[in-house]
Amino acid sequence: MPISEPRVLVTGGAGFIGSSLVKELQFDGFSPIVYDFKDAETSRRIADDADVVCGDVRDFERLRRIVQSVNGIIHLAAVSRVVWGYERPRECVDTNIQGTANVLEAARKSPKKPWVIYGSSREVYGEPEELPVRESAPKKVLNVYGMTKIAGENLCRQYHRNYGLNVGILRFSNVYGGVHDHLDRVVPEFIIRSLMGEEITIHGGRQIFDFTHISDTLEGIMRMMVTLDSNNGPYIDDFHILTGKPTSLQQLVEIIQKATRNRSEIIYGPARDYDVERFYGDPTKASNLLGYTARTSIEEGIAGYVPLLKEHLEEVL
Repeated sequence: MPISEPRVLVTGGAGFIGSSLVKELQFDGFSPIVYDFKDAETSRRIADDADVVCGDVRDFERLRRIVQSVNGIIHLAAVSRVVWGYERPRECVDTNIQGTANVLEAARKSPKKPWVIYGSSREVYGEPEELPVRESAPKKVLNVYGMTKIAGENLCRQYHRNYGLNVGILRFSNVYGGVHDHLDRVVPEFIIRSLMGEEITIHGGRQIFDFTHISDTLEGIMRMMVTLDSNNGPYIDDFHILTGKPTSLQQLVEIIQKATRNRSEIIYGPARDYDVERFYGDPTKASNLLGYTARTSIEEGIAGYVPLLKEHLEEVL
């Protein structure tokens, strides 16, 4: 994918999506800079020895200095889980809103005027009124995390409108597929429990989600990069980066049990007030305008993820 200048900053570049993206960028000939609050040694190990800057997106001056040298920013740094936002709301607000404002302000003040890709979430819709969800659907957030993400999106729109920044907003949905993910998230946790023959707990039981493999998520980011880089004037738009196909948690467990050749007992616990229960999105807009299509089915994704997690567990246990 040709880009005019290959220097790209990835905030949260040592996280799950970020570290996977950095490897993809390196493979495609880019020179990514990882900006993450993890220590340098950990970040380099996770991100394949990329250029690493240890920093917090809440540190504007440090961020501003780094942004001077890049032509694009992929902003993934965040308090990145609903449950963390619920448990640590102030940190979630500070990081996700002030941190995003700092990224956009650093881009505004840079002589290069870099484009910005903002990693948002399906959580901005809350409990949707209609399925599948389109980008134009009402935003009725249920939790602090979703509130911070919609605030970040609104900041992106203001910086585009007021200062002419080129911005792409990408809404991700239940991304899975790597060992650097948080292993207590639903897909890796269910796989690990199944591998170990332990009970699997489902909170509620009505949940339906749009599970998106990491490779398809990266494809969406790369296509957004090309669109922003090739645009001649100020640009902003929002897109779903997802499959458009619903999978219930019961179906997910069945797929995992088949892949692990194990049948863990399913325990149903009470639903959590801050969780969205039902979501899958319409990817038509991303298909039409970005040429994006998610290609990995949930069955294929889980079949490939199980051996990765099994190998990881054998290394750490």
